[in-house]
Amino acid sequence: MSFIKNPKDPNEPVCKNIRTRANYIPAVRNDRFMDLHDQFVPYFCVKTLEVIGPDDNPVCPEDCGRKRVCYQAATLPSMA
Repeated sequence: MSFIKNPKDPNEPVCKNIRTRANYIPAVRNDRFMDLHDQFVPYFCVKTLEVIGPDDNPVCPEDCGRKRVCYQAATLPSMA
């Protein structure tokens, strides 16, 4: 599950591969930790481990959506 939300359109899905260091701090990782967007937080892509995605464009929640060729939708856990 992606904890990062698009600050311009919270209903627009964000790629499952975008991360920030806060994703790995259990004390702050909850359903609301990305509700307050900070424009100075460095985001990176899990695929490249860089601030540039596989399509050579910058990684940020506003741009890492369905329009990018490298976009991957977050999958929900199975309830089986």
